[in-house]
Amino acid sequence: MTHVLRALMLAGWLLSAGSGFAATGPRIILQSSVNIDVAAWTADDNFIVSAAGLSRSITIWDVQRRVITDRLALPMPADIGSDLIEFTGLDIAPDAGSARLHGFRINATGGAGGRQQDWQIDLLTRRITALPPGVPASGQDHQAVVKAWQQRVFAMVQTYSGGTDLSDKQALELLPRLPASHNARWTLERAADGLILHDRNGSKRSIQPDSPLLISAAAMAPDGSSIAMLAPDEKTSDPTSLIMTDDPLTGGEFKSFKRPGDYGGIEYIDKRTLLVTHNDGDDDRTPGAAGADVIPAPALVIDLDSLQDFIKLPPKCFVTSIGGGAGWLVGAGLANCRVLPGAAGKDRGLWIMNEKSRWIAIDLLPDYRFIENIVGTPQGADLAVVLTL
Repeated sequence: MTHVLRALMLAGWLLSAGSGFAATGPRIILQSSVNIDVAAWTADDNFIVSAAGLSRSITIWDVQRRVITDRLALPMPADIGSDLIEFTGLDIAPDAGSARLHGFRINATGGAGGRQQDWQIDLLTRRITALPPGVPASGQDHQAVVKAWQQRVFAMVQTYSGGTDLSDKQALELLPRLPASHNARWTLERAADGLILHDRNGSKRSIQPDSPLLISAAAMAPDGSSIAMLAPDEKTSDPTSLIMTDDPLTGGEFKSFKRPGDYGGIEYIDKRTLLVTHNDGDDDRTPGAAGADVIPAPALVIDLDSLQDFIKLPPKCFVTSIGGGAGWLVGAGLANCRVLPGAAGKDRGLWIMNEKSRWIAIDLLPDYRFIENIVGTPQGADLAVVLTL
């Protein structure tokens, strides 16, 4: 699928003067809308940390750069079971080195009352620890507690997606108030595409940058020296893909070039070689489905020095590199992802590229199943194939 990305931020935190944040090295951070239950500002008002219960995640916002600089998955306690989670607050240490997320967990099946559940967040190492839960509250009306949790969920859905029985005003009243900055310059408003900053002078702006860039896929070079991005070229009538390589530290563009065809996958074989594969958004084994009967674009191995196609392989499904810098490629027969006539429509096999840059069949799998995906380790030592039997 193609994601609408506001930008691609690379680096864990982008150090700011006076903040306690440490860079974690170049990484690709998805810039898309985020639901927000609770939030807090760092002492210098340069960053906002927010938490989302529906996605159980932490998001870091750079206020001045107007980007998301990190996303962290929130680990659940080992005994979480089917308990419901609701966040109630977030505190950041004055030196921005750590934070404490406050929450409440509810036994969905009844029994004991709700209890406190907090998380300790190390903002330097990104380590998050679920703390021991509190003692279950006594004398609670369990049905009323669960209903309040459901209303909170409905309020989040109304705010970010719409379509519930709540009005926007009712939803706002059910959600925790977002904090103002410490210097009282900014107040926050939840918005479908992220956060809105209200200045005390009356102006407002989105915390995310304008002019979204449509990105199909992106990948980081093994040594972190460059990032490659793939986007559809909307200026051409025939399917054409735009490939860009940028400096992850400065955002400066290294190279930009095009290839005919609808491409949607990109990865580095080594720091100077790219693998570009067809757009799997049209993959479908349902007869009559849009795109299911279209032969996909060939897999390309592109030399970034000359910008020439070093290898052009006949189309396969789920093509990926498994040999690290050695450049070994694997793929699956087209019957695994398309509905095509002739021999191609019957090919469910597993294929590997040989030393002559040609596909050769690997007779390892039963012929009554479909391949759903192929994943290889970066070093090429292992290969995982997902099957439907």
